[in-house]
Amino acid sequence: MASIFGPENPNKNPRNQDVEKHVGRNPALTAGVVFSMDDPEHTPAWNRCEGEQLLGQYKNSWIVLGHDRFASCHSGYGGRGSHRASSIDLVAGRASYTTDKPDKDILYDTNFKTDAARVYISQRADIDRYFNLDIAANGNSNSIGRSCVGIKADAVRIVGREGIKFVTRTESKNSLKGKIEKVPGIEIIAGNDPDDLQPMVKADNLARGLQKLADLIAQIVWDIKLTHIAIKEVNRAVGQHIHVVPTAIGPSVSSIGLSPYGGPLPVASTMANTIIKFSGNDLSAVSKRLGIGWKTTYTRPMGQYYLGSHFNKVN
Repeated sequence: MASIFGPENPNKNPRNQDVEKHVGRNPALTAGVVFSMDDPEHTPAWNRCEGEQLLGQYKNSWIVLGHDRFASCHSGYGGRGSHRASSIDLVAGRASYTTDKPDKDILYDTNFKTDAARVYISQRADIDRYFNLDIAANGNSNSIGRSCVGIKADAVRIVGREGIKFVTRTESKNSLKGKIEKVPGIEIIAGNDPDDLQPMVKADNLARGLQKLADLIAQIVWDIKLTHIAIKEVNRAVGQHIHVVPTAIGPSVSSIGLSPYGGPLPVASTMANTIIKFSGNDLSAVSKRLGIGWKTTYTRPMGQYYLGSHFNKVN
């Protein structure tokens, strides 16, 4: 028996019965050549709640105006009897998990999991909970009691011929006139697994940081080269220097090969310069620039050119 909200079983709809009779009389249609004519489709009977208006329905496509709900008539803010919780539900393919024809004795509730495709608009909803989305500890908070637009299907495509923009916090207050305390970011979460959610990389900052790092490495390489040259000079000075050593058989052995350096003093001077070059102010300055300056500027969130986004994250 049909309720005031419409037939419990759409198969009893006279129009559906007429289509079935028509198909039965047409051999071409019974052979599967349907073309653009109506074909019989077993549509699930929908559990329509009080206060909901079925704006349009054709086969298993639905447009419903009503109050916020994501399951039975007792779910959502509409089920609580809350005001300011109007909703628009566009559905294609109710109860799509049902591979056989739907049970005509069952009234199928709205189901955000098993319905095939949905665009859901609500004045007040817990949209993350409705879609069973996991929330990252370091990400956006769970949306509770806020207006929403939710889209779900096997495949969702957004195409913009002249561009696509994702923009957050265009006003300082939400739809309930509550103050938005901070700038919410954009999160891209594959597999509904936010555990490894990380800041997105900012390409301009990354390019600047890599250039600075390359400059520091080049400076280190140059300093190492100068140190290598200085060490070679020390080796040459030491290798060509001979101390005068007294002997038991007579006069001291004379020094040879000191003409390029003039004796022990230049050797000591060369060694001192090498030590200064190796461990002195030049390398220390580069070390400070790399260890403190570069890390602080690029790898820490408070840095002027932090490589990551302060708002947007991806896993």
